[in-house]
Amino acid sequence: MLTALRRTRRALVTTHKHPDVDGISSALALGWGLKRFGAEVQVVSPGGVPHEAAFLPGVESLVPSPSGRFDTAIFVDCPSMERAGLEPGAVAGAIRLNIDHHETNALYGDVNYVRPSMAASAQLVLRLLMALGLAVNPQVATWLLAGLYGDTQGLRTASTDLRALRDATALVEAGADAAVVARGIFGSLLHGQLRLWGRVLAGVEECNGITWATIDRAAWAEAGVPEGEDGGLANFLLGTQGTAVAALFQESSDGRVRVSLRSNPGVDVAAVAARFGGGGHRQAAGCTLEMSLEEARGAVIASLKRALHESRRGVTAG
Repeated sequence: MLTALRRTRRALVTTHKHPDVDGISSALALGWGLKRFGAEVQVVSPGGVPHEAAFLPGVESLVPSPSGRFDTAIFVDCPSMERAGLEPGAVAGAIRLNIDHHETNALYGDVNYVRPSMAASAQLVLRLLMALGLAVNPQVATWLLAGLYGDTQGLRTASTDLRALRDATALVEAGADAAVVARGIFGSLLHGQLRLWGRVLAGVEECNGITWATIDRAAWAEAGVPEGEDGGLANFLLGTQGTAVAALFQESSDGRVRVSLRSNPGVDVAAVAARFGGGGHRQAAGCTLEMSLEEARGAVIASLKRALHESRRGVTAG
Protein backbone atom coordinates (compact mmCIF):
# COMPACT_ATOMS: atom_id res chain seq x y z
CA MET A 1 0.00 0.00 0.00
CA LEU A 2 2.76 2.48 0.96
CA THR A 3 4.69 1.79 -2.26
CA ALA A 4 1.57 2.33 -4.37
CA LEU A 5 0.80 5.60 -2.58
CA ARG A 6 4.34 6.91 -3.04
CA ARG A 7 4.26 6.10 -6.75
CA THR A 8 0.97 7.89 -7.35
CA ARG A 9 1.09 10.87 -9.69
CA ARG A 10 -2.58 11.48 -10.55
CA ALA A 11 -5.06 10.16 -8.02
CA LEU A 12 -8.77 9.86 -7.55
CA VAL A 13 -9.71 9.63 -3.87
CA THR A 14 -13.34 8.83 -3.17
CA THR A 15 -15.70 7.34 -0.60
CA HIS A 16 -19.15 5.74 -0.73
CA LYS A 17 -22.50 7.06 -1.87
CA HIS A 18 -24.51 8.77 0.86
CA PRO A 19 -21.19 9.59 2.58
CA ASP A 20 -20.73 9.96 6.30
CA VAL A 21 -18.24 12.03 8.27
CA ASP A 22 -15.66 9.22 8.41
CA GLY A 23 -15.68 8.77 4.63
CA ILE A 24 -15.45 12.51 3.89
CA SER A 25 -12.77 13.15 6.52
CA SER A 26 -10.63 10.17 5.59
CA ALA A 27 -10.71 11.08 1.89
CA LEU A 28 -9.72 14.67 2.60
CA ALA A 29 -6.84 13.62 4.84
CA LEU A 30 -5.50 11.04 2.40
CA GLY A 31 -5.76 13.52 -0.46
CA TRP A 32 -3.72 15.99 1.59
CA GLY A 33 -1.07 13.34 2.17
CA LEU A 34 -0.76 12.47 -1.52
CA LYS A 35 -0.32 16.13 -2.41
CA ARG A 36 2.65 16.25 -0.05
CA PHE A 37 4.31 13.73 -2.37
CA GLY A 38 3.62 15.91 -5.40
CA ALA A 39 0.61 14.03 -6.72
CA GLU A 40 -2.29 15.71 -8.51
CA VAL A 41 -5.41 14.73 -6.56
CA GLN A 42 -9.16 14.88 -7.10
CA VAL A 43 -11.18 14.15 -3.96
CA VAL A 44 -14.64 13.05 -5.06
CA SER A 45 -17.83 12.68 -3.05
CA PRO A 46 -20.57 11.39 -5.38
CA GLY A 47 -23.24 12.06 -2.77
CA GLY A 48 -22.14 15.58 -1.87
CA VAL A 49 -21.38 16.59 1.71
CA PRO A 50 -23.74 15.65 4.55
CA HIS A 51 -24.67 18.61 6.74
CA GLU A 52 -22.88 17.13 9.77
CA ALA A 53 -19.61 17.30 7.80
CA ALA A 54 -20.14 20.82 6.49
CA PHE A 55 -18.03 22.38 9.25
CA LEU A 56 -14.88 20.57 8.14
CA PRO A 57 -12.17 22.71 6.57
CA GLY A 58 -11.67 22.00 2.88
CA VAL A 59 -15.03 20.40 2.07
CA GLU A 60 -15.56 23.06 -0.59
CA SER A 61 -12.78 21.39 -2.60
CA LEU A 62 -14.74 18.16 -3.02
CA VAL A 63 -16.18 17.47 -6.47
CA PRO A 64 -19.25 15.33 -7.27
CA SER A 65 -17.67 13.34 -10.10
CA PRO A 66 -14.17 12.65 -11.43
CA SER A 67 -12.75 14.07 -14.64
CA GLY A 68 -9.79 12.89 -16.70
CA ARG A 69 -7.63 9.83 -16.25
CA PHE A 70 -5.88 8.52 -13.15
CA ASP A 71 -3.01 6.19 -12.44
CA THR A 72 -4.42 5.42 -8.98
CA ALA A 73 -7.98 5.22 -7.70
CA ILE A 74 -8.29 5.12 -3.92
CA PHE A 75 -11.52 4.08 -2.24
CA VAL A 76 -11.78 5.04 1.43
CA ASP A 77 -14.42 3.71 3.84
CA CYS A 78 -16.16 2.06 0.87
CA PRO A 79 -17.00 -1.65 1.27
CA SER A 80 -17.63 -2.36 -2.42
CA MET A 81 -17.12 -0.84 -5.85
CA GLU A 82 -20.87 -0.56 -6.26
CA ARG A 83 -21.13 1.62 -3.16
CA ALA A 84 -18.75 4.15 -4.70
CA GLY A 85 -21.37 5.17 -7.23
CA LEU A 86 -18.88 5.97 -10.00
CA GLU A 87 -19.71 5.78 -13.68
CA PRO A 88 -18.39 2.66 -15.48
CA GLY A 89 -14.95 3.35 -16.85
CA ALA A 90 -14.24 6.24 -14.45
CA VAL A 91 -11.18 4.43 -13.07
CA ALA A 92 -10.28 2.38 -16.14
CA GLY A 93 -6.58 1.58 -16.20
CA ALA A 94 -5.96 2.83 -12.66
CA ILE A 95 -4.60 0.70 -9.86
CA ARG A 96 -7.31 0.38 -7.21
CA LEU A 97 -6.45 0.86 -3.55
CA ASN A 98 -9.05 -0.18 -0.99
CA ILE A 99 -8.79 1.36 2.51
CA ASP A 100 -11.64 0.41 4.82
CA HIS A 101 -12.76 -0.94 8.18
CA HIS A 102 -16.08 -2.56 7.26
CA GLU A 103 -16.41 -6.25 8.11
CA THR A 104 -18.33 -6.80 4.88
CA ASN A 105 -15.65 -5.30 2.62
CA ALA A 106 -15.45 -7.22 -0.67
CA LEU A 107 -11.63 -6.88 -0.97
CA TYR A 108 -12.08 -5.48 -4.47
CA GLY A 109 -8.83 -3.54 -4.66
CA ASP A 110 -5.60 -4.43 -6.40
CA VAL A 111 -4.18 -3.60 -2.96
CA ASN A 112 -6.38 -3.90 0.13
CA TYR A 113 -5.81 -2.31 3.53
CA VAL A 114 -8.91 -3.51 5.36
CA ARG A 115 -8.97 -3.73 9.14
CA PRO A 116 -12.45 -4.45 10.58
CA SER A 117 -11.05 -4.26 14.10
CA MET A 118 -10.62 -0.50 13.72
CA ALA A 119 -13.45 1.77 14.85
CA ALA A 120 -13.09 4.12 11.86
CA SER A 121 -11.34 4.37 8.51
CA ALA A 122 -9.81 7.60 9.80
CA GLN A 123 -7.60 5.46 12.03
CA LEU A 124 -6.25 3.61 8.99
CA VAL A 125 -5.52 6.88 7.19
CA LEU A 126 -3.75 8.18 10.31
CA ARG A 127 -1.47 5.13 10.29
CA LEU A 128 -0.76 5.49 6.58
CA LEU A 129 0.19 9.15 6.95
CA MET A 130 2.48 8.32 9.85
CA ALA A 131 4.07 5.44 7.92
CA LEU A 132 4.67 7.82 5.00
CA GLY A 133 6.58 10.09 7.38
CA LEU A 134 4.03 12.91 7.26
CA ALA A 135 3.46 15.04 10.35
CA VAL A 136 -0.23 15.57 11.08
CA ASN A 137 -1.08 19.28 11.34
CA PRO A 138 -4.15 20.74 13.12
CA GLN A 139 -6.33 20.65 9.99
CA VAL A 140 -5.56 17.01 9.25
CA ALA A 141 -6.00 16.16 12.94
CA THR A 142 -9.44 17.81 12.82
CA TRP A 143 -10.44 15.73 9.81
CA LEU A 144 -9.31 12.48 11.37
CA LEU A 145 -10.81 13.16 14.79
CA ALA A 146 -14.10 13.99 13.08
CA GLY A 147 -13.99 10.66 11.26
CA LEU A 148 -13.32 8.81 14.50
CA TYR A 149 -16.01 10.74 16.39
CA GLY A 150 -18.51 10.26 13.60
CA ASP A 151 -18.21 6.48 13.44
CA THR A 152 -18.16 6.01 17.22
CA GLN A 153 -20.89 8.53 18.04
CA GLY A 154 -18.41 10.58 20.03
CA LEU A 155 -16.44 7.61 21.42
CA ARG A 156 -19.62 5.98 22.73
CA THR A 157 -20.02 2.81 20.64
CA ALA A 158 -18.82 -0.69 21.47
CA SER A 159 -16.04 -0.29 18.88
CA THR A 160 -14.39 2.40 21.02
CA ASP A 161 -11.40 0.42 22.23
CA LEU A 162 -8.07 1.48 23.71
CA ARG A 163 -6.64 2.19 20.24
CA ALA A 164 -9.51 4.52 19.44
CA LEU A 165 -9.02 6.41 22.69
CA ARG A 166 -5.28 6.67 22.13
CA ASP A 167 -5.79 7.85 18.56
CA ALA A 168 -8.25 10.49 19.73
CA THR A 169 -5.72 11.68 22.30
CA ALA A 170 -2.95 11.84 19.69
CA LEU A 171 -5.14 13.85 17.33
CA VAL A 172 -6.06 16.35 20.05
CA GLU A 173 -2.35 16.66 20.85
CA ALA A 174 -1.77 17.34 17.14
CA GLY A 175 -4.15 20.30 17.26
CA ALA A 176 -7.71 19.03 16.82
CA ASP A 177 -10.30 20.74 19.02
CA ALA A 178 -12.52 17.95 20.37
CA ALA A 179 -15.28 20.35 21.42
CA VAL A 180 -15.45 21.95 17.97
CA VAL A 181 -15.57 18.54 16.31
CA ALA A 182 -18.28 17.22 18.62
CA ARG A 183 -20.37 20.37 18.19
CA GLY A 184 -19.94 20.28 14.42
CA ILE A 185 -21.12 16.69 14.11
CA PHE A 186 -23.70 16.33 16.88
CA GLY A 187 -24.90 19.91 17.20
CA SER A 188 -25.94 20.38 13.59
CA LEU A 189 -29.54 19.14 13.53
CA LEU A 190 -31.59 21.26 11.14
CA HIS A 191 -35.01 22.68 11.98
CA GLY A 192 -36.43 20.68 9.11
CA GLN A 193 -35.01 17.55 10.65
CA LEU A 194 -36.75 18.38 13.92
CA ARG A 195 -40.03 18.56 12.03
CA LEU A 196 -39.19 15.26 10.34
CA TRP A 197 -38.40 13.61 13.67
CA GLY A 198 -41.67 14.87 15.15
CA ARG A 199 -43.70 13.25 12.40
CA VAL A 200 -41.69 10.03 12.28
CA LEU A 201 -41.43 9.46 16.03
CA ALA A 202 -45.19 9.78 16.36
CA GLY A 203 -45.44 6.52 14.44
CA VAL A 204 -42.54 4.63 16.02
CA GLU A 205 -43.15 0.92 16.63
CA GLU A 206 -41.64 -1.58 19.06
CA CYS A 207 -41.79 -5.33 19.48
CA ASN A 208 -39.78 -7.46 21.89
CA GLY A 209 -36.61 -5.37 21.87
CA ILE A 210 -36.82 -4.13 18.26
CA THR A 211 -37.69 -0.48 17.70
CA TRP A 212 -38.33 0.86 14.21
CA ALA A 213 -39.59 3.93 12.40
CA THR A 214 -40.48 4.83 8.83
CA ILE A 215 -39.85 7.89 6.68
CA ASP A 216 -42.03 7.87 3.58
CA ARG A 217 -41.75 10.23 0.63
CA ALA A 218 -44.44 12.52 1.98
CA ALA A 219 -42.52 13.00 5.22
CA TRP A 220 -39.38 14.16 3.39
CA ALA A 221 -41.41 16.62 1.35
CA GLU A 222 -43.42 18.05 4.25
CA ALA A 223 -40.33 18.56 6.40
CA GLY A 224 -38.40 20.14 3.52
CA VAL A 225 -35.43 17.85 4.15
CA PRO A 226 -33.38 16.21 1.37
CA GLU A 227 -33.78 12.46 1.18
CA GLY A 228 -31.25 10.64 3.34
CA GLU A 229 -30.64 13.60 5.67
CA ASP A 230 -32.38 12.03 8.65
CA GLY A 231 -30.02 13.47 11.29
CA GLY A 232 -28.94 10.17 12.82
CA LEU A 233 -32.42 9.00 13.72
CA ALA A 234 -31.44 5.30 13.74
CA ASN A 235 -28.86 5.99 16.45
CA PHE A 236 -31.46 7.88 18.45
CA LEU A 237 -33.87 4.95 18.24
CA LEU A 238 -31.22 2.58 19.59
CA GLY A 239 -30.95 4.75 22.70
CA THR A 240 -34.51 3.91 23.70
CA GLN A 241 -34.75 1.95 26.94
CA GLY A 242 -35.21 -1.77 26.32
CA THR A 243 -34.15 -1.57 22.66
CA ALA A 244 -31.62 -4.14 21.46
CA VAL A 245 -32.05 -3.46 17.74
CA ALA A 246 -33.23 -0.36 15.88
CA ALA A 247 -34.26 -0.01 12.27
CA LEU A 248 -35.06 3.04 10.17
CA PHE A 249 -36.86 2.59 6.85
CA GLN A 250 -36.49 5.46 4.38
CA GLU A 251 -38.53 5.56 1.20
CA SER A 252 -36.79 7.24 -1.73
CA SER A 253 -38.36 9.07 -4.65
CA ASP A 254 -37.16 6.28 -6.97
CA GLY A 255 -39.28 3.79 -5.04
CA ARG A 256 -36.42 2.03 -3.31
CA VAL A 257 -36.21 1.68 0.47
CA ARG A 258 -33.01 2.43 2.35
CA VAL A 259 -32.72 0.60 5.65
CA SER A 260 -30.42 1.69 8.49
CA LEU A 261 -29.82 -0.90 11.22
CA ARG A 262 -28.27 -0.39 14.66
CA SER A 263 -27.81 -2.82 17.53
CA ASN A 264 -26.26 -3.27 20.92
CA PRO A 265 -23.40 -5.79 21.25
CA GLY A 266 -24.55 -9.37 20.76
CA VAL A 267 -26.74 -8.81 17.71
CA ASP A 268 -25.01 -8.81 14.32
CA VAL A 269 -27.03 -6.49 12.08
CA ALA A 270 -24.35 -6.68 9.38
CA ALA A 271 -25.35 -10.31 8.85
CA VAL A 272 -28.97 -9.22 8.51
CA ALA A 273 -28.07 -6.48 6.04
CA ALA A 274 -25.97 -8.94 4.02
CA ARG A 275 -29.04 -11.12 3.46
CA PHE A 276 -30.56 -8.19 1.58
CA GLY A 277 -27.45 -7.28 -0.40
CA GLY A 278 -26.14 -4.72 2.08
CA GLY A 279 -23.42 -4.70 4.71
CA GLY A 280 -21.61 -2.69 7.33
CA HIS A 281 -20.57 -3.45 10.90
CA ARG A 282 -21.95 -5.79 13.51
CA GLN A 283 -23.61 -2.90 15.34
CA ALA A 284 -24.24 -0.53 12.41
CA ALA A 285 -25.24 -1.66 8.94
CA GLY A 286 -27.66 -0.99 6.11
CA CYS A 287 -29.11 -2.09 2.81
CA THR A 288 -31.26 -0.80 -0.04
CA LEU A 289 -34.29 -2.81 -1.14
CA GLU A 290 -36.16 -2.76 -4.43
CA MET A 291 -39.58 -3.40 -2.95
CA SER A 292 -42.42 -1.49 -1.40
CA LEU A 293 -42.11 0.12 2.01
CA GLU A 294 -44.54 -2.40 3.52
CA GLU A 295 -42.68 -5.36 1.99
CA ALA A 296 -39.31 -4.04 3.14
CA ARG A 297 -40.51 -3.56 6.70
CA GLY A 298 -42.01 -7.03 6.84
CA ALA A 299 -38.94 -8.79 5.45
CA VAL A 300 -36.33 -6.93 7.49
CA ILE A 301 -38.23 -7.00 10.80
CA ALA A 302 -38.76 -10.76 10.41
CA SER A 303 -35.02 -11.21 9.84
CA LEU A 304 -34.19 -8.99 12.81
CA LYS A 305 -36.51 -11.01 15.02
CA ARG A 306 -34.67 -14.19 14.03
CA ALA A 307 -31.29 -12.59 14.66
CA LEU A 308 -32.37 -11.30 18.06
CA HIS A 309 -33.84 -14.66 19.01
CA GLU A 310 -30.61 -16.42 18.00
CA SER A 311 -28.51 -13.95 19.98
CA ARG A 312 -30.61 -14.52 23.07
CA ARG A 313 -30.06 -18.27 22.67
CA GLY A 314 -26.33 -17.67 22.40
CA VAL A 315 -26.21 -18.53 18.69
CA THR A 316 -24.30 -16.32 16.25
CA ALA A 317 -26.58 -14.92 13.59
CA GLY A 318 -25.66 -16.23 10.15
